Amino acid sequence: MQIFQELGIASEVRNLAERLDKSVMIADDKVVQTINFHHGDLEHEKNLSLSQVKLEKIMSNNISYKDTSYIKTLYNRLLYKKVLYGHQFINYHEDIPNGLTAAIYDTQHNQLKSVRSKVIVAADGAKSSIRNKLQITFEGRTTPELSFSFDAKLLTSLAPNQMYIYSNNNGRAILVPMEEKKYKIFGKWMNYRHDTADKETLALIVLERSGIELDKDSISGLVNYHTSSRMASSFHKNNIFLIGDAAHVFYPAGGYGLNLAIKEGFLLGRAITEFIRTGNKEQVNQVLTNAKSEATRIQEDAEQRQLASTKLSNAVAHQHIEEEQKYTKISF
Repeated sequence: MQIFQELGIASEVRNLAERLDKSVMIADDKVVQTINFHHGDLEHEKNLSLSQVKLEKIMSNNISYKDTSYIKTLYNRLLYKKVLYGHQFINYHEDIPNGLTAAIYDTQHNQLKSVRSKVIVAADGAKSSIRNKLQITFEGRTTPELSFSFDAKLLTSLAPNQMYIYSNNNGRAILVPMEEKKYKIFGKWMNYRHDTADKETLALIVLERSGIELDKDSISGLVNYHTSSRMASSFHKNNIFLIGDAAHVFYPAGGYGLNLAIKEGFLLGRAITEFIRTGNKEQVNQVLTNAKSEATRIQEDAEQRQLASTKLSNAVAHQHIEEEQKYTKISF
């Protein structure tokens, strides 16, 4: 939030976001763990929940130019003065020390363009073509199980400002409150087929795992994915820098990935401005060093949370097996 304040969008983010006070884990209809989220005294120290789609819209609509020295300098050096939507990165070649030339494809006009630049910032996701071209390894693990996420409104009432993690022998469902009275819902497909799933199936999965009834008509934005924990062996090579998912991906643990990507982009933008102005890359190198150190710490924390969560789920499943075996003995 402190970065959003400097960019002049904090008020709009706060107005749209949902305050997040605690996480409640429920196994077999019993609360087994509650984690209270710390809120600081200052406005930028609050825990908020806002969808990535909404946040990206706020940022793209507002962060075109702010009268701050480093943003002003960077903005004035931009070739197009705006975000180029509908363009696809194709390739690049280096001409050190003079800079780089990037080939981009204009999908709207079916045209290939060349853009000269002193730096390239790769924010092209976990399957980054730029990182692959640099032959930077992306070490770590990807879970074999397929997960899902989607948005929906609830017909069942829940206490506000709380995220819920439900677990039983049918699986797990995670419900995170979002803006506009919606929830972002996460889980694994397990015994259901993802390729034939419809809104009825998604609502049934959540009902079986949590007892929560969804408004089926409000279900939208279904995404299937494999969770990963991976880190690039280096966050840069020459004047090409990696940020966000191109540099690191974490197991889900409260928006770490998006938050760190925004921080990296903000700080790296300031450092690149200094580099363009003076030719001194020391500040850029320091930002990237700090980013990798913070990403390593977050990765370790997220992996520990994933392990603890798996152990709890296994304990719940084991309890069900014991109860079924006990019931079978009595039946005979």
